[in-house]
Amino acid sequence: MPNSPKEFLKQRRALQQATAKERKGLSMTTISDITGIPYDTLKSWKVAGGYREKLFLWLKDSDESELIKRFS
Repeated sequence: MPNSPKEFLKQRRALQQATAKERKGLSMTTISDITGIPYDTLKSWKVAGGYREKLFLWLKDSDESELIKRFS
C-alpha cells in the first residue's frame, strides 16, 4: 500500500533536513556577521521550510566573498 500524502511529506521533510545538516558551507555565525541577519533568525530559517529555508541554504552555500560584496 503506498504511503499517504501526509507520510510522504513527512519522509521528504526528514530527508531535506538530513541533507541540510550534511551540507558544508559557511557557518551561521559567519553568515550573521556578514549579512547582519541575527543568528536566531538564521536558526529558525534553517528549519522553517518554504522560501525561508531555501534562502538559508542559498546563504550557507554562497561564497563568502560574494556575500561580502552583496551585503557591504
